[in-house]
Amino acid sequence: MPDLLAYDLMAHKNDAESISIFYVESLYIVDFLVKTYGKDAFKEMCRHLRDGDTFEQALKSSYYPTIDSMQTLQEKWFEYAKQYL
Repeated sequence: MPDLLAYDLMAHKNDAESISIFYVESLYIVDFLVKTYGKDAFKEMCRHLRDGDTFEQALKSSYYPTIDSMQTLQEKWFEYAKQYL
């Protein structure tokens, strides 16, 4: 998951496979967050991002105490993926 946040789309603009993988992984994480915690929490996280928070700050502000770090998000997403993907 840290790799996903650090991914530079412009640096890979000619690598269609890498870009496709990036979007698929992103879709799965968004799907997990919305299905597990609801649209309102996801909208709140997007507002925090819009307002300049880092992803981890926005995540904590919107999903605390259930998700309190990137590590927790990754662990919960892996659990979800094992069950549903």
